[in-house]
Amino acid sequence: MPHRDIHIDFNFTFSNLNPKGVDEKEFLEVFPVLKEVKAGIHAMREVGQLPFLSQLFSEDFTLLEKLAKQLTQNYQEVVVVASSAVFAEINMLKHFSTSDKKHRLHHWDSLDFADFNRFFQKIDPKKTLFLLIANPFSKVTQWPKFFFAYDFLQKQLGEEKAKQQLLIMAEEQDAEFRWLAEHLGLKFYALPTPTLQNFAFFSPQVLLPAVFLDFDIQDCVQGAQRMEQRCFLEDLWMNPAAMFAAVVYFLYQKRECREFIHIYHERSALASVDWFSLIWSQCLGHQFDLSGKNKHFGMMQTHFFIEEVFHAGAQFLLEGPHNKIVMFWNQQKQDEDSCLPDIFPGFQSLHYLSGKPFAQISQAQVIAIEQALAEVGVPSLRLNLFGKEAYSLGQLVYLVEVATLFLAGLFNLNPYQTPSIEKVKSYLLGILGDEAYKIFDARVKRQIKDKRYII
Repeated sequence: MPHRDIHIDFNFTFSNLNPKGVDEKEFLEVFPVLKEVKAGIHAMREVGQLPFLSQLFSEDFTLLEKLAKQLTQNYQEVVVVASSAVFAEINMLKHFSTSDKKHRLHHWDSLDFADFNRFFQKIDPKKTLFLLIANPFSKVTQWPKFFFAYDFLQKQLGEEKAKQQLLIMAEEQDAEFRWLAEHLGLKFYALPTPTLQNFAFFSPQVLLPAVFLDFDIQDCVQGAQRMEQRCFLEDLWMNPAAMFAAVVYFLYQKRECREFIHIYHERSALASVDWFSLIWSQCLGHQFDLSGKNKHFGMMQTHFFIEEVFHAGAQFLLEGPHNKIVMFWNQQKQDEDSCLPDIFPGFQSLHYLSGKPFAQISQAQVIAIEQALAEVGVPSLRLNLFGKEAYSLGQLVYLVEVATLFLAGLFNLNPYQTPSIEKVKSYLLGILGDEAYKIFDARVKRQIKDKRYII
């Protein structure tokens, strides 16, 4: 068993440690369907219907690294303009990067131009690359940022030099962005295959910015490939993706758990929590299953920093509704040498803490919450990560992506269909004046005239 593997601890999920937890005999009833789902995912992967899984073996990452290293020689910093899904993945890169160059990678994820204008005053435009990662579904938020950046660079450097500071990455068939690059004379990188935004981690649009962090892409891919072996094991009890999905499915169906709560030790881990929540919200929030049955499936995602649990969160977790699953983002690899000093040996009320490693105190926090949750019948599990390194991130991403597919299969959902996202974007485009969506603008204008309940 490789010492760097991610593991999921389900002990406080099952009834051996949680009286109201999962009964093993009852849980085995899920396995026949789980085996069918696994076979379906495997078949889809083999025929190329899941390109984000086959990218691990088909992409030539050395060419990507070569391009990125050329860019790092010419630019000291990079500003990324991308969709919210890509931003979530880039934020995870920062969390799992051990480099001292995190300041080199910036992302522009809002339309707060006053805030970003202040940031523009701090950078050297001659040494900064602006990377537009085009998403055909997010153009209404990407175009304003791109034009703002282009205008800023032109004013600072002149038109010709400004063009050297911009790079557009877009899918091969994205005619608008390709035309824009050709018309303005900008650098253009064609993405080889269409990628689903929430399954885009092992693709150029995420891994190119990673090189500015000295992120080890090959180690990350090796971690994912190792997890790939585990996620397709025939023994479902040893298959982390299948077990993760099956446990959540069982608790949703049999215990009516409708909320998934993340508890994490480090503030920087929030990037991974956000990414997890984003992928489950988009892929698993559905009104209808594939047979047309009205299910309204979905789990509310909430999170607590572990210190908050001891100040306020415990009250909600223990005495609030018990329709929840709690997951701890737990670090297995911690600095065992960092201990509390024995500064006040005469201070008897706190003497028991003297000399204890910080790692021991951190683990004691998890154990205390686990025990309290078990006593009231709230299931919990640990996602045990081995350090903050590229290998661990590769394992984490692959595990969650495949577990998402398993869970979608168990609920008979299509994780790629997002009609409600398209509806919201249709309203946005209509409000902003896109003629193709004017019917949505008309609906809004009819409704905003009613001011009865504005207080």
